[in-house]
Amino acid sequence: MRIEEIKAELSDILGVRISEDLGAEIADRLISVISERLKPESPEDLHKMTDPQWVVLAAGRGTRIDPESLLNKNIDIWFGESNVLQLALRHLPGTRPPIIVVNPQMKERIESEGSERLIGREAIIAVQEIPNGTGGALIAAAEMLEGIEADLIGIAFGDEPFLERDMFLLTLVDHIIKGADITLCGKSPETVIGKGGLFFDESGRFIGTREWAEMSDGEREEMMRRFERGEGYTNTGLTIAKRIEVLRRLERLKPHLKGELHHVDLVRIFYEDGLKTNAYIHLSPVPPGVNRWSAVMEGESRIFQANRKEFLERGVRLDPDVRITAEPGYRIGRACYLLGRVHIGAQVRIGNYCRIENSILTGNTRLGDRVGLKEVVAHNTAFDSNPIYPPLGEPIYGVKVLSRIVNCRFENAIVRQGVKLRNVEARYTVIPSGVNLSNLRLGRWLREDMALDLLEELVEGEYKPGTPLPCRPGDPGEDLIWRSTRNPKLAALVRQNLRDLMEMEWIEELTVQELRGIISEIVRLTTGNPDPYLAEKRMLRKEGFKFVEEAKGEKELRGIIRALDTSRGNVLILSDREGDAVEDIWLAGKLAEMGYRVVVAGKECPVETCVTAEELLEIRCRMGVEEISVISSGSRMPGVNLFQAGGELLNALLEADLVICRGRDNLETTEKLKKRRIFLNPICPSIRH
Repeated sequence: MRIEEIKAELSDILGVRISEDLGAEIADRLISVISERLKPESPEDLHKMTDPQWVVLAAGRGTRIDPESLLNKNIDIWFGESNVLQLALRHLPGTRPPIIVVNPQMKERIESEGSERLIGREAIIAVQEIPNGTGGALIAAAEMLEGIEADLIGIAFGDEPFLERDMFLLTLVDHIIKGADITLCGKSPETVIGKGGLFFDESGRFIGTREWAEMSDGEREEMMRRFERGEGYTNTGLTIAKRIEVLRRLERLKPHLKGELHHVDLVRIFYEDGLKTNAYIHLSPVPPGVNRWSAVMEGESRIFQANRKEFLERGVRLDPDVRITAEPGYRIGRACYLLGRVHIGAQVRIGNYCRIENSILTGNTRLGDRVGLKEVVAHNTAFDSNPIYPPLGEPIYGVKVLSRIVNCRFENAIVRQGVKLRNVEARYTVIPSGVNLSNLRLGRWLREDMALDLLEELVEGEYKPGTPLPCRPGDPGEDLIWRSTRNPKLAALVRQNLRDLMEMEWIEELTVQELRGIISEIVRLTTGNPDPYLAEKRMLRKEGFKFVEEAKGEKELRGIIRALDTSRGNVLILSDREGDAVEDIWLAGKLAEMGYRVVVAGKECPVETCVTAEELLEIRCRMGVEEISVISSGSRMPGVNLFQAGGELLNALLEADLVICRGRDNLETTEKLKKRRIFLNPICPSIRH
């Protein structure tokens, strides 16, 4: 390979700009050694020679962090979006997935919670079954190392998140330049007392390390003398070595005082065998690993300090007590003001004159101009820009924002301009411009939103509220818009909001019924019309009363009675359209006269022509049926959504001996219910929606 080819390929392997990041002198020496001594003939050769297989030791139980070892120091301590282990992995030079050595409990966590969440990158997992030290961890990875095409291995630690990239990079580069068989990274400590020291022979060859507790009096005196001369180096554990030579010598590791094997003892074994040993001394300060809470606090303070400097350089105003975590890649506009605890993800884009206080922004989140967030969590959410005009400052508040959003959570949502939101949670939806909302949950509901988590008791298998969308939905049509408003401006806003909803990437995750409910909600918020189908519903109610007066429900009543046990049990009727609701109340009254305990459930709010609980009460009052209970199903969509259900409906479902599902939507959304069900069609064709 030509020198320029080596430079380009090596830059890709190490993830650096060779001359700029290493400095011209070191870069020239490195390229010279590779081209003249290693002599790679192809990029594959160069990868084999210089791309190390990292082994990350992360099996420690961290008893000084948590004596019960329930909180894992590697995967349970987070700094922004990254945990300790993920931060420890970020600076490893090379392209190969690391081998991570974990304990059995940590392996179970990774399998149950997912490698993507806990590790954050491709990795190979090895298990150290017994806690027998760093040498034991390396032995646990030996079988995997046997089958890897790499000349070098690197050994690092999973609980050292605060080390700089230069330390890993320069240790590797020094190893290659020196042509060593093994290189250990040392440091200049504040004291050598209680530390593992590095020892050299009379010719200056690196012999190996020895723990302070295992040193003789003479060795301790030697360490103290060297320390006074500025040559007392201690061990960091970071190691680069030839893979084949390590594998040949692992069995020669001997236990120390506590029965543990130490991987750094390989240096002494290499020395005894006449192989070339090397100590690279990293002169910059080396922060401690996460072995005590004090180290966590020190490291976190360094992160906050570095981020404060970066944001100030970008022209951002910072509160004196602000604490920021941020992932590389974010963008932020001019004259923004950050306060409290703030996290900004890599893909986040923030406009101008924004105020962000105690908020977490992740995923593909976009803040337009003059957006104010306080106590907000937002993921994959777009906040529209507001107009920029004076005044831009405001007493006390600092920045005069036009969208004020407090104590809210958003996921996969669009928030239009000029809104005032407080205590709002929104997923998979569009919040219209200019609204003033508080204490609401909008869009899609999830299991975590349930009033009582009784899902296992109620349904079989995985639950979804409705049927999957057969294909990506198109335009929802003009009918609903026409019913909601005749104002051209409002109609245009509705069209835009619904168009943006349909174009969202995640739309296909919704069920048919969920999407219909969200569309109704967006139209209601945009136009202010709470019930676009009110006139049609009242017409259907009249038809329902006519149907009952003609005594056409006797056949259905007999079918219901046959489905019930002879004992007088509990019946839950899930009502659907308003015309059907009249017969539902009539059926409920008849069953109640026969001794059954009957509950009829309607929607929480208007959706299409569905009957609400409030409207059911009106119908019951008119019909004089007092022996039955009317409740809200909690649903804000056609059918039943158990995630939206209140305690009343969940309790009624648990106690029901028979569930009567009126209409196709109620049937499809209760498909996996662990209850006997009867399906009732709409009472006449004119009422079918």
